[in-house]
Amino acid sequence: LNLGELYIWFLPIQSLEVSAASSFYFSGVFVGAISFGQLSDRFGRKKVYLTDQISIWNFMFSVFLKGMIMVFCSCFFYFMLGSIGGLFFAVGIAQYALLGYFIRSWRTLAVVVNLEGTVVFLLSL
Repeated sequence: LNLGELYIWFLPIQSLEVSAASSFYFSGVFVGAISFGQLSDRFGRKKVYLTDQISIWNFMFSVFLKGMIMVFCSCFFYFMLGSIGGLFFAVGIAQYALLGYFIRSWRTLAVVVNLEGTVVFLLSL
């Protein structure tokens, strides 16, 4: 097993995707070498290098922060979704108790409750 075949075992990607990723990477290296070479000749290597490092770390921090915000928002969304689901359940139980108070016959209560569920099901189609 050589390193060229390593991605087949550990990464679920095709060889076309590996080629595209390599092409994008080396295109970025080419553009960066030309642009930062010109900038370092003009402003000095130290200033350009530090500016580049600050921008890279800023980008990485913003990607990390975006990921954390996405995780927080998704957790908050699922929390709210669960709370709203519990709210609908509570309203349904209260409605069933109210129907049971007004309809004393259990057969009529069963027909009314199932009829309501059938109507909601048919409206959702």
